[in-house]
Amino acid sequence: MSGSARYVRRLANALSFNGHFPWPRSLARRLYRHAKGIERIENFDSDLSMDLSLSEHMQRRIFWMGYYSEDVIRVIKQRLRPGMTFVDIGANIGEVSLVAAKIVGPQGHVLAFEPVDTLADRLQEHTNRNGLQHVRVVRMGLSDHDGTAVIYDSCGQGEANDEHQGLSSLFGDPSRNAALQTIELGCLDTFLSEPELERVDLIKIDIEGGELTCLRGAESLLRKHRPALIVEIQSESARRAGYRPEDILNFLSVLGYEFHTIAAQGELRPLTAATLKPFQNVLCLAPQH
Repeated sequence: MSGSARYVRRLANALSFNGHFPWPRSLARRLYRHAKGIERIENFDSDLSMDLSLSEHMQRRIFWMGYYSEDVIRVIKQRLRPGMTFVDIGANIGEVSLVAAKIVGPQGHVLAFEPVDTLADRLQEHTNRNGLQHVRVVRMGLSDHDGTAVIYDSCGQGEANDEHQGLSSLFGDPSRNAALQTIELGCLDTFLSEPELERVDLIKIDIEGGELTCLRGAESLLRKHRPALIVEIQSESARRAGYRPEDILNFLSVLGYEFHTIAAQGELRPLTAATLKPFQNVLCLAPQH
């Protein structure tokens, strides 16, 4: 099956003409939805190496379609420059971190926070294999307090008949969601008070309901550095975590941030609490950005 999948992937990529016609890739992804095994690709983002599980939702999409978070990556490519510092909160196996590391280069910094050991292991392997020594993998969950917590395989997201490794959440239901492990919790303010980090330029946060407490634990950093933020805002995970999606906008508004929904092809559209949808990735900009 794996050899067949690799051949079909090459054919679908050729027929897509560099992504201008996505239907061959999309058709192949559907036809091989139940393929198994780990496949190594050497052309992620044109020249990066990754190991991808064909049975897992996010990794399967990267294998067939090129990216999972393509719209977010478009914005990251627009905003990052060599020498910048990027923070990836909820880094998973490294889709976003690898792209960011390639952009900021050895003079820049990438901090990749991933508390789930199985994912952090793959993330570390990917950074090592690609020679990205300026990526620091941090096995910690971020919140507004220090401590420990149980992390679950999801907080009710995802399809029951599909494998998802990228939905781990602190807000799972113990009666319905599997506990993965106990993780360390900390505040971004404390972690990034280290003197060698003189700047923070862009932060991506996608942690299935933990976004608001993570931001609260980074308030001093946000006031000092005014980084651009890419935040996933989702009504269901927010409800599971005990807050409203608009609470994220309200918190950041006090700090002077303005908001744009990241739409298809990385297009930015102004966003307010009144125009929030059940799910969106949001670019949050302080005035100097």
